[in-house]
Amino acid sequence: MSTDETPLLELRRSRKKFIARTIETYGTMIGAAVVGSLIFGSGWGRILSVVAAVVIAFAISLAYHRRARVFVTASRFGSRGWLGTWWTPRADLSRVVLVEQLTSRNAKGYRELYLFDRADKRVARLSGRIWGNKHVARVAHALSLPLSTVDRPITVKELVAVEPRALRVFEHRPWLLVAIFFAVVALIIVSAVARAR
Repeated sequence: MSTDETPLLELRRSRKKFIARTIETYGTMIGAAVVGSLIFGSGWGRILSVVAAVVIAFAISLAYHRRARVFVTASRFGSRGWLGTWWTPRADLSRVVLVEQLTSRNAKGYRELYLFDRADKRVARLSGRIWGNKHVARVAHALSLPLSTVDRPITVKELVAVEPRALRVFEHRPWLLVAIFFAVVALIIVSAVARAR
């Protein structure tokens, strides 16, 4: 970033939310691996290898967490991830949608920010679950773009009805990912059984 591009706002992911979600996710993965190995008789060696894989996955997600940033400068919006920082000129941005989205786990909901360009293509999505509700609102105000809000917490289905371009297919139909995952697992099991014969 050049000196004339000093960030008006630089946002890091919420450490508290990252730790809570990571413990929940990886704790569930380790628990499922241990229970599955005990039920199906895979042995302690396999349990240890699964736990090691989970620890490695945790280290990778921690590295990403430390790297991830959102920038708002006088002329650009930027989002940094694994492959570098993606910049969009602020002149190409058209509007911000800020909603409180309900989830099955949290009746209060989280703030979700959806940023669109002039072609009405989604440029970014920032979730209060990851970045923190107040920080998501700070980004919305720092962009100084037309802001659309909904006056009450809404579900994913209601969001898609109000703002069809806000969510991608797998974001508003997560069961598709689950179905694909189980189809792949079933294919692996069938292949392993066929080879064993």
